Order: sequence, then C-alpha cells, then structure tokens
Amino acid sequence: MNIDKVQITNEEIKQFEAIDEKRNALRNLIFICENNELLRNEDLYSKFLTDISKTENERTQLWNDIMDKYNIHDDEHHELELDFQSGIITCVPKS
Repeated sequence: MNIDKVQITNEEIKQFEAIDEKRNALRNLIFICENNELLRNEDLYSKFLTDISKTENERTQLWNDIMDKYNIHDDEHHELELDFQSGIITCVPKS
C-alpha cells in the first residue's frame, strides 16, 4: 500500500453508507429465509441472492473507483478501512 490516510468526500461516504446498509439488509433477509422455512418464499429468496450479488459488485466497483481516484494500490497483505465519521481511509495489515 502506498497510503497512510486518504480523505474522501461526503458524497463518497454517503455512497459507501448506502451500499453497506443495503448489503446488511439483504444479508439479514437471506439469513431469515435460510433459517425459517415458514417465512421462506423461493422467489423472494432468489431475488435476495441476485440483489446481494449485484450489491457486492457495486461495492467492489465503488472501492475500485476510489482507489483509482486517490491513486491507492492494493496488495495481498493489507486492506482498506473507511471511517464513516471522518471519511478517512486507512491501510491496515490483514488479520
């Protein structure tokens, strides 16, 4: 990694928040469907799986766009963390 800290814009923070909220909601819906046969609707379950895949792709694309914009280079030993309060991205060793 070639960064210690990068400040992103409020708009970029909002984009991450929206994607993460959607991803968390879909994860919860999938969990409910998988663990309660009475509530499981196969059509909805299938839609949730499709939607979470799209959401994960959107999140990956957002990270890629941020990395390009701020000239951040990825490597296998580090990961990026975003502080939603400050909008600061830091590079930390993978655990």
